[in-house]
Amino acid sequence: SSTVSLFAVDAKTGSEIINTKCVACHTGSIEKGLSSISDLRKTPEGWLLSVKRMQNIHGLQLTKSEEADVIKYLSDNQGLTQDEIKPFKYILEKEPSKHEINESELLTQMCNRCHSNARIGLERRTKDEWETLIHFHIGQFSNIEANAMAKDRY
Repeated sequence: SSTVSLFAVDAKTGSEIINTKCVACHTGSIEKGLSSISDLRKTPEGWLLSVKRMQNIHGLQLTKSEEADVIKYLSDNQGLTQDEIKPFKYILEKEPSKHEINESELLTQMCNRCHSNARIGLERRTKDEWETLIHFHIGQFSNIEANAMAKDRY
């Protein structure tokens, strides 16, 4: 019998977990595409945040091993390249106090109140997926626009 590292993860198992557990809310399949998953690309840290959000907000139940397998699968198949990560490495290297300047006042008012430029820049979403995320935030945090004084923005 072969020895397997304590930290080994199985990307094949990750796709099986996604195809069995995630399809409860996300339509489709890994092979054909999953709503709100297949159009995204993120770092492993970004996928971990998404999985944790699904666990905390939507009740997804995964063992630590299943969680690692899912993150491995998504990172390997929908990850970012080193060139895409490079401008935002500071956040991955735990330098959260980096001074950030935005040309977009809207990005500063709405997104940067809670998220760094790196948190935003380390995700690749379609236009529709970004709009879905905005609507999720407005629904989840109903006072977000009042707090940002962003009336008549649309």
